[in-house]
Amino acid sequence: MSRPIKKAVPTSGKPVPVKGGPAAQRRNEAAAKKKEREAKKAAAAKKREENKAARQKKQADNKAARQQKQADKKAAQAEKKSTRKAAREKRVAARKAKRADTSIKR
Repeated sequence: MSRPIKKAVPTSGKPVPVKGGPAAQRRNEAAAKKKEREAKKAAAAKKREENKAARQKKQADNKAARQQKQADKKAAQAEKKSTRKAAREKRVAARKAKRADTSIKR
């Protein structure tokens, strides 16, 4: 029959003895630190991914806004061009009509 395991009874002011002795305590502490490091690493990776997604969304929004602005500018230029062309054609027609009236008939 195996011996019963002694329960570690904390004494006043002394740390609770760890099963496995000081080596086990070091291993436990190292494992806890490793777990903490991995948790930090995972949190940093998650934050990096969130920032990346936010940056890509912002870039897409800016690109769409830039394209819209360019399209509006092109439309305004086309409208201005057509307006000026119509006015110019009107002036040319008036000039031709005036010249036709004042031409010397032989």
